[in-house]
Amino acid sequence: MSDVTILLLNIDAKLDVKKLVDFVTQNIINAQIYIATSKKVKISYQNVKNYVFENATNDEALNTIIKDVDTEKLIVVRKCSDLNDILKVYKALRKSNQIAVLAKKTNKIRSFFEKISDYITGFLLGYKFLHASLGVVGFSRDVTAVLKQLSNASTYTKIDKWVGIEIVKIETKKLDKVKFKPKLTTDILKIALYTLLAIAPIVCWIFIETIQKYIMLQLLCIFFIILFVCLVVIQVILLSVKIKIGNNTHKTGEIKSSKRRKNEKSKDSN
Repeated sequence: MSDVTILLLNIDAKLDVKKLVDFVTQNIINAQIYIATSKKVKISYQNVKNYVFENATNDEALNTIIKDVDTEKLIVVRKCSDLNDILKVYKALRKSNQIAVLAKKTNKIRSFFEKISDYITGFLLGYKFLHASLGVVGFSRDVTAVLKQLSNASTYTKIDKWVGIEIVKIETKKLDKVKFKPKLTTDILKIALYTLLAIAPIVCWIFIETIQKYIMLQLLCIFFIILFVCLVVIQVILLSVKIKIGNNTHKTGEIKSSKRRKNEKSKDSN
């Protein structure tokens, strides 16, 4: 049984898969490598399995492949400009209840805003951000076991909603920022609608004399203004969360094929 599964999410074809596979194979003994792509890749190591998806996102591919993981550790790679980051994350996972991430050293000002962010998302959504790069994230045995049971495992690889789990932050000067492409049309339409509904009572107050005469109607207008302004603020926060971590999806991807590569005959294997 392999010690670690390296999951390369490459549906968008932005990873240098060959370079990553070569590095992992040479530096991590007995590593299992899963690659999620939209087209077959030509790599012939025995420890590599290529999942080819049709019309899937990286998150949907992760939700699908996670069920096949049977190793002690899991490392999800979305973006990796420094190959040593994979090695750092792998070595940081020393206990069974850990998540390892790459993060910059936090100063007092940054820490203050992170706490505010955690309070808001904790209150509205019930979780916190990892405040780290989502390019390379490692999960130990206990966390991986939980992820395999979740239908939206992809979301839980990007947030901190864990109890009894240690978040290990590896300090680094440069972070790979992963950009997600969530569907924002509904959120934008809601913001526009709530904005109009917030403005409507103000316009009515200005042009309808009856409202100007009765305090109860004025209080009702104030109530609706405050209500829809709050809804606009909440919707803006939800939209910013989606931009930061993508959609919370329970969907899985349709696999066109999944093949394990044969052994590569090379000098390294002799």
